[in-house]
Amino acid sequence: LKIGLSGIESPHIYAKYLSRLNLPRINVQIKHNYFYSDFHRYEQVFFNHAPRYWAYGISASGLKLSKTEYREKSYVSLTRPLLYHDDLMTNILYDKLKTLVEINTLNSLYELSVAYAMQEDRLFGIIVGPSSVEQLGGIYSFIKHRDPYSIDLSLLDKSLS
Repeated sequence: LKIGLSGIESPHIYAKYLSRLNLPRINVQIKHNYFYSDFHRYEQVFFNHAPRYWAYGISASGLKLSKTEYREKSYVSLTRPLLYHDDLMTNILYDKLKTLVEINTLNSLYELSVAYAMQEDRLFGIIVGPSSVEQLGGIYSFIKHRDPYSIDLSLLDKSLS
């Protein structure tokens, strides 16, 4: 049996307990995207447990370049406050993300999110929450047919993690 942790509010408490269990390796699910990263909360605490980090939330809840791109029943439309998009998507960030999507000839901001996560060496993998099998197929196709490691991310600030 492999153990995985998710949504841990106080990682240090769990790290102490895991030490007593003498588990060789654990999986830890962390939020990681170009707005926020949980690495700072977990890396030192779980260091002795050789964790495999899995990123979730890689698309910042499905953030789009433009407010007009959200479907009526999208995650952002259903669960986020009205100003969610405007609060995150500043003019400077919009220009950077739009430029990166264009110079890398990407189909979406989500593909940029996948590349951003996959280029993080500390991650073991990503957890995706596709809203349809078509979206899952698109993610798979992007990873298989494009090299996410070759996507230029030079305009993004990597200092979050």
